[in-house]
Amino acid sequence: MTLPDTAYVPSRLRRMAFSRPASALLLIVLFWFAAAAGFSGFAGKWGLRERDPDGYRFGATAMLESTAARPFVYRQLAPVLANLAARITPARVKNFVVAHLDPAATFTRLTQLNTSELQFKATVILYLSFLALFLNLFVLRQIALDAGSGRLSAIIAPMTLALAMPYLQTVGGYFYDNIEFLFLSLAFLLAARGRYLLLLVLVVPANFNKESFLFFLPALYPLLRLTLSKLKARLVLLAALCLSAGENLLVRRQFANTAGGAVEFHLRDNLSTYVKNWAYREWELTYGLIGPRGLFIGTIVVVAIIVIRGLGSCPAAIKRHLAYAAMINLPLVLLFGSPGEIRNLAFLFVGFSVLVALAINATLRPQDVQKSSLYCQGGR
Repeated sequence: MTLPDTAYVPSRLRRMAFSRPASALLLIVLFWFAAAAGFSGFAGKWGLRERDPDGYRFGATAMLESTAARPFVYRQLAPVLANLAARITPARVKNFVVAHLDPAATFTRLTQLNTSELQFKATVILYLSFLALFLNLFVLRQIALDAGSGRLSAIIAPMTLALAMPYLQTVGGYFYDNIEFLFLSLAFLLAARGRYLLLLVLVVPANFNKESFLFFLPALYPLLRLTLSKLKARLVLLAALCLSAGENLLVRRQFANTAGGAVEFHLRDNLSTYVKNWAYREWELTYGLIGPRGLFIGTIVVVAIIVIRGLGSCPAAIKRHLAYAAMINLPLVLLFGSPGEIRNLAFLFVGFSVLVALAINATLRPQDVQKSSLYCQGGR
């Protein structure tokens, strides 16, 4: 028995199946699947860091109670929203959420929060992190399309990044990583399209999520120049930097008496780690299976292949953005990042997602998408 040809399907149903709303629905479903899988990899691997020996420094309870150590305590966007949600949500709704929507029922690393109130707040934080990853896929798709990627590549590349996030969150991973990635992508898109007023508005929540957003702003200059004059681009960048720096000062003043330091220096640890051969062949469990840890040699090879394949067709402005981001991000990682934490290279993630899409573009040739002769011959 074979299915009938689509010519026998009523024209109205055909139009519905091929309509833009139907295409949008399929895209939403695909992105939801990818984001759910990537987020599940993170949640199962790291949770909210409550079970970590240093959980008192950066775990969910400490973040929600604003007692986490500096600089982690500066990253207050999701905890503040979770606390706000707990205050305005009726008790019966909170009980329903904890009973039916709490991811702790699935992920063992989330089981340390043992009060209903904390479980509700943790659920809010986790869903904020998931929704940030999900929404970011649409932003990355649009960025890829603007960069000249094909429609198929612009879908595959964001999904690839979502599935790769648990691998990028090697050595450490936090709920605000996905939110940071979304803000970086939105800043990239707004800068490239000349929406500088919205970019200035974005600075406030992005900076409140993670204070390092300040240092990403200069990397947006090549993108601002796509639509703005040199003077106007510099003025917009200066305004964004002043706004971000001012907000950082206010947040640091608020938590000045919290334990820890304004920054954590890891230069000696990084230099010691990266000169040792074993640093490039470590492993850890990701998605519950053996996978690379830190700057694994295989990870470096894969990234190099993608960069080489995608760079040839990459727009000049994005190349300059990546160069600026690398010049800023790499020294910061060496100075302040924990050894092997690839998530600290977040300033490069948006540009890298474009390279992934363009690398796929370069791989897909007409002969690769022709129908197989087996199916052309018909069945028996």
